[in-house]
Amino acid sequence: EVRAVMRILLDFANFEKANGDAQTIRLSIISLVAVFQDIIPTYRIRLPTATEMAVRVKKEVKAVRDFERALLKSYQEFLKLLEHTWDVYETHVLGVTAILALCELIKKVPHFNFRSNILSVVVRKMNYGKSKEVTEACCGTIEYLFINDVQGGVALEATRMVCKFIRDRKFCVKPRVLQTFINLPLRVHIDEAQAVKIATAANAKRRKLNKEEAKIERELKESSGAVDKLFLARAQTDTLQAVTVTYFKILKNHDISTENFSKLLPVALEGLAKFAHLINMDTVLDLS
Repeated sequence: EVRAVMRILLDFANFEKANGDAQTIRLSIISLVAVFQDIIPTYRIRLPTATEMAVRVKKEVKAVRDFERALLKSYQEFLKLLEHTWDVYETHVLGVTAILALCELIKKVPHFNFRSNILSVVVRKMNYGKSKEVTEACCGTIEYLFINDVQGGVALEATRMVCKFIRDRKFCVKPRVLQTFINLPLRVHIDEAQAVKIATAANAKRRKLNKEEAKIERELKESSGAVDKLFLARAQTDTLQAVTVTYFKILKNHDISTENFSKLLPVALEGLAKFAHLINMDTVLDLS
């Protein structure tokens, strides 16, 4: 039933199946975003394995599995549709709507499946030159994730993606892209750096446990909203490393054009001024 209803909405959002009616497509995309935000659970869906499927379960369990499978399939199809809409109609209002839809989804359900897929698209469009609206929406989305991620994992993944994007572009990016790092609520003090050491030791012991069980446990902690202090300390330490390395590469002015250097230097100095008190010997040793 869920799949059938979503199928109708997805068809309305498809340019070919909607007979090219841009207004219908746009409204359908907006409606789908609202629907998914309402029905997506507070946990990441893990589909049952073939072995698990072979075991008889109660009707309630089967109903939940069927719902999760249908939801995941429809959600993945919607994400692909949004990417396709952007690729084909990026300069049209439909393309902008598709990007804004991805931004709203990742802000609302960053814990859910396909997070990396959405982040990769949003990060690439942070430096988009043909639409200030798209650039600001994507940069604003990354800033929102930085500010509101209490676990640290989403912020770390986004930070690494942004840093890699900047490197791949050989630092030929707008200062606005680099400015997003200022919003990182980093607080990796010496005691938290010590917590990272404890976390590393604990993780070494956990390698002896079932890897799948450990993964499920991490996802449940993330979705529950409870802060894992050890994980947070490690995530913030790694985030600080990625940002610091990016700042120092700009300061070294290695393979950066004079024009880009003059634009990025003030932003890098501002970032270093904010995080300088966190870059201490203990943190550096932990990062090495």
